[in-house]
Amino acid sequence: MRYLGGKSKLAGKFAHILNESVQRTGGRYWEPFVGGLNVPPHIKGTYVMYLSELREGVVNLYNAVRAGWDPPSEVSKEDHAKARGGTDPRSVFIRIGCSFGGILDGGYASGGGRNYAAEARRGLLKKISKLPEHAQIACLDFMTCELPGQPFTVYCDPPYRGTTGYGSKWDPDAFDRRCELLTIFSGSEVYVSEFEAPPHWEVVWRHVRKQDLRKKEGAIPVTEKLFKVVPRA
Repeated sequence: MRYLGGKSKLAGKFAHILNESVQRTGGRYWEPFVGGLNVPPHIKGTYVMYLSELREGVVNLYNAVRAGWDPPSEVSKEDHAKARGGTDPRSVFIRIGCSFGGILDGGYASGGGRNYAAEARRGLLKKISKLPEHAQIACLDFMTCELPGQPFTVYCDPPYRGTTGYGSKWDPDAFDRRCELLTIFSGSEVYVSEFEAPPHWEVVWRHVRKQDLRKKEGAIPVTEKLFKVVPRA
């Protein structure tokens, strides 16, 4: 299932960095912005895996599929319109998986002879099947939740600077401070996907790609970076 801002094409390229970190943090992994569930299938060697997301409907969908619910492989334009705003698993699957670009409540995806519902269903079932049994998926706000008292490997794929976040005001500076607090409080190794970050954070991986949104001059190359959080001295 495609998800706006997801790392489906990049996760396999940087997962080795996270897996090396997991070995150093005792097999504990936490992903607070799990989004499209693209990175967790690549994470190996965990005995604790926490996956969280602010959108309750997304969590409901993933847990329902893990429990045996099977998403639809046929979704009409009328079904798509009726699902708007719904938080039950079927509605959320349609609102994301059957919307253009994986945008929540975006336009109905169609054309090109493709069956977007069937593609989203296959992709989601494949991702869920690769999760370890001990993985837990919950609705959690990274900015306000209780921080772990043990070291974790934490991977964050937050709303990027300059974006609309979750439909409300997103404060990237507060997020940066929260990440640094987490490293100090628990000894966790925190990694963040972004274009830019505080200058004292360490860039551990980078990849140049073409931006999805096109302008008149064509696709614009951007550099995706994976930062390791370093507390300010």
